[in-house]
Amino acid sequence: MKLETWLRMNDIKYENIFTLKFSRKGQIPYIEFNGEEIPDSNIIISTLKKYFNKDPEDAYSKREAGIGHTVITMLENHTTPTGFDYRYGHHMPEFLECLQVAKFYPSGVKMWGMIQPYGTRFRSYLQGTGRHELEEIWEFARKDLVAVSEILGDKPFLLGDTPSTVDCALFGHLAQFLYIDIGFPQREVLVKECSNLVALVERMKEKFWP
Repeated sequence: MKLETWLRMNDIKYENIFTLKFSRKGQIPYIEFNGEEIPDSNIIISTLKKYFNKDPEDAYSKREAGIGHTVITMLENHTTPTGFDYRYGHHMPEFLECLQVAKFYPSGVKMWGMIQPYGTRFRSYLQGTGRHELEEIWEFARKDLVAVSEILGDKPFLLGDTPSTVDCALFGHLAQFLYIDIGFPQREVLVKECSNLVALVERMKEKFWP
């Protein structure tokens, strides 16, 4: 959703291709652009910024753009993995049921549902987060979300009056906490302590996903 929202924000036409295949780096999303496979949303966005000469961060100072970059880095490498821990590591059956995944991928969903929790918890343990108690992990996420809420304040978008790449990232990741109804503790934090972030997600949804 982060990448698609960024494409919509910059009026770049695209076509979704539904596939179970991952990129050569084992990542999703990835795109095929001018005959080249490009994985990783951040590399894709950087590539397209240069090719189309479209950069929403041009509306802001280098300092402001740096804040946006820092928030994206924290969100994708610290906050969001806590959601993966909850969703894949500890609540996989609820996730599969909520999204009715078996309707779309009936042949492999049972095996995926069995294997994914172990893989997620093992990866989290190796990374370090999984060595903590669950309540400690959810508290890591809470502090991240509250910090971003403080940066946003009463502005319409994180950096100011116009949306930028960081808003696409926030929308893409926070929407999953808010709209996938499996009891995310991160959702409770957003609703009770970070109402301005909830409003930001709704604002992005109305603007780019009407």
